[in-house]
Amino acid sequence: MTATVQPALDGSVPEPRKTKTQRQAEDYETWLAEVPGGLNGHALAKPFVECSNSGCDREAAKRGMCEMHYQRWKAEFRRAGLPLPAAPPRPTWSADLTGNRPYDKQYREATKHRLIANSVEDPHTGCWIWQKALDRDGYGVCGAPKRESAHRASFLAFIGPIPAGMVIDHRCHSNAPTCPGGTDCMHRRCINPAHLEPVTDTVNVLRGRSTWAKNARKTHCHRGHEFTPENTYARPDGRACRACQNAASAAYKRRRKEVQR
Repeated sequence: MTATVQPALDGSVPEPRKTKTQRQAEDYETWLAEVPGGLNGHALAKPFVECSNSGCDREAAKRGMCEMHYQRWKAEFRRAGLPLPAAPPRPTWSADLTGNRPYDKQYREATKHRLIANSVEDPHTGCWIWQKALDRDGYGVCGAPKRESAHRASFLAFIGPIPAGMVIDHRCHSNAPTCPGGTDCMHRRCINPAHLEPVTDTVNVLRGRSTWAKNARKTHCHRGHEFTPENTYARPDGRACRACQNAASAAYKRRRKEVQR
């Protein structure tokens, strides 16, 4: 039975109501047009697969069938008192974003899709701002394929393995000298692979805005002495100017002599 579309009071005929499948397809095409960074959305997104039953245009959900046909198929086995056929092997959460197994590659593509779908591109900086959970330090957190920092998952999925002994630094933060940093820093939420760079932990800290990093970048002490290898004294809590240390030691000895007189 086909529903009749009644004309409006002004005589115009409204458009027929779209089905859920049509709305989902339109939403999918809209998302593809909004994929950040000019990436090929069709290569990254999960394709729309129709139900394997002839004449059904719904999206396949389980065993190649839509939810309705899957439930009917399952009911047939239940009525016959037969167990369901074993499902084909599927990827597990032990998949490796850096591996070469077929399901590893599938998880990389799925991870790319999730990362893009859960981020918004900043038109001014080009950063892909993570929209989901954050850790206490302000970095994005996702479960792809295991609980991982979102920017690390992005590097693994889009670029490849992280070199041993390296951490992932946000170049967008390093190139923004006016950014104060901290847990509210939007650069920490960026997952754009073009903004990520593997560096040593020392380089990563030196590029930061912390007091330790600012002091480490200094080339002279507060009295103007240069931090040369000969003039630098290494301490467990940092470094010290040898010239200033010698001057302080000499002043202390003079005071001791004056007290002993």
